[in-house]
Amino acid sequence: MKFKFTTFLKIFGICFGSLIGVLGITLGIMKLAGAMDEPKIYPTAIYFQDNTEAKNNIDTYNVDNNFKVTVVASTDDVTIKDLKLDIVTSGKVTEKDDKITDGIITIPKTAKIGESFEVVLNKLINDSECDGLEWIVGGHSTIRATSLGDSKQGKPEVSAKLNVNIDVPVYKIDVETRVSSIEENSDAFVVNSTINASLKFYPARSAYQFSQNGEGGFAKVYKNAYFVVESLNDTKIEQQGHTNQFLTKDIGESTIIGYCFKSTLKEQEVLKRQENLSDQAKLNNVMEELKNGLTYENPISLKSTKTFTIQNINVDSMTVNANINNIYIDTVKRLYANKTLDANDMSTSLGIKLISTNNPSVSLQNKLENVGIRFLTISNGEYVDCVNNANADLNIIKMPEGSNSGCVVYQGGTYFKPVMTGSVDDYFWEFVVNEDYADTIYIEVAYLDEEANITPQKLSFRVDKHSSESVSWNLTDSQKNITIKIFDNEDD
Repeated sequence: MKFKFTTFLKIFGICFGSLIGVLGITLGIMKLAGAMDEPKIYPTAIYFQDNTEAKNNIDTYNVDNNFKVTVVASTDDVTIKDLKLDIVTSGKVTEKDDKITDGIITIPKTAKIGESFEVVLNKLINDSECDGLEWIVGGHSTIRATSLGDSKQGKPEVSAKLNVNIDVPVYKIDVETRVSSIEENSDAFVVNSTINASLKFYPARSAYQFSQNGEGGFAKVYKNAYFVVESLNDTKIEQQGHTNQFLTKDIGESTIIGYCFKSTLKEQEVLKRQENLSDQAKLNNVMEELKNGLTYENPISLKSTKTFTIQNINVDSMTVNANINNIYIDTVKRLYANKTLDANDMSTSLGIKLISTNNPSVSLQNKLENVGIRFLTISNGEYVDCVNNANADLNIIKMPEGSNSGCVVYQGGTYFKPVMTGSVDDYFWEFVVNEDYADTIYIEVAYLDEEANITPQKLSFRVDKHSSESVSWNLTDSQKNITIKIFDNEDD
């Protein structure tokens, strides 16, 4: 019998279909049994990767805008890629939809290994400092990424952290000028003053590089400020090198210009291009960048000017407002002419302020170099010097080497002038009280100018105990270790 081709095809089709069916059943059983599943490979280590520069294993990111970052595994064969994201903080973290925020940044709650996610810098409307614009809040946040694990299979979770330091851009600046840091911003000075220029930043938190404002374990790191005299032909003031200090040389009116970069990152970018140049060439280029940056479609720099007058004014009044802290007997005691002291500073500020009664707003603190102090005790009913006295019993105070800048005889008394280092904030004297003395000592403060004819003022302190322990100087009735008095007249 002749075998037909069509019959062959039918038989072949039946056999092939049966084979496919058996194969399908087999694969289905294997699938149900898990034999067909992708192998579960958990990450053994993860780290953050910088999307911009493709740097691996970064733990700190300095930013001034939203950015994307990726978490990667230490090996490429990982198949379990889900990540949980959270923000490590002692404050409050809130959730909304699929996002979380600590008030500083906002991130998604989840991510995947090898896929980037966005970190958004939070903004708030700032009416008082940024004219109602939304502005970056700034601060420091720590993002933590945690992988999935399986304790039954001995696969622990692994995590990585990224510290985010946020630079708050500068909205605007003002130039401020003063002689002493304890003074208010002034626009009038006298000849031969050293003026210190500074920038006031808006918002205030933008003054710090990457929000390093002294809190949260960070030291204070300020944004850089650059100053120049407006006119090259101005001979009334002279900039001291390339610093923020200007010496007043003649009466008249002068103007200082202050510049800054709006962003620390932008300044770092500019400075990096100057790495191989000399200091002068570097400064010239930076100043050009600052000036040109004002004109860009998106300016990278800011400018402010300050005009002030320079006058010839004499001191005709002096106030002393002692800010007394604890002292240690038998050790060197430092007296500042006028300085704001930290709470843990064991020095003392005499709070000396020099004034022109007709021009009280004009700073005269540059004339603190003309102030002297005299140490006195009472002997036979009279005030007598207790430093270098011919009577050894009256040599109560010792002036160590470098404790003053010399002595001047004024109105019959010997006065010691201050050590003048740095700015007027740092003018000081030092002294030591003899260990075998227990009585009242007087410090007389005088403005050493016969024409001014300002009455010296006395401060008194009584030391009741002599040891290496601290003795408090207080003004209250309940604490009697040391009492302070101010005398306006010699006879009081």
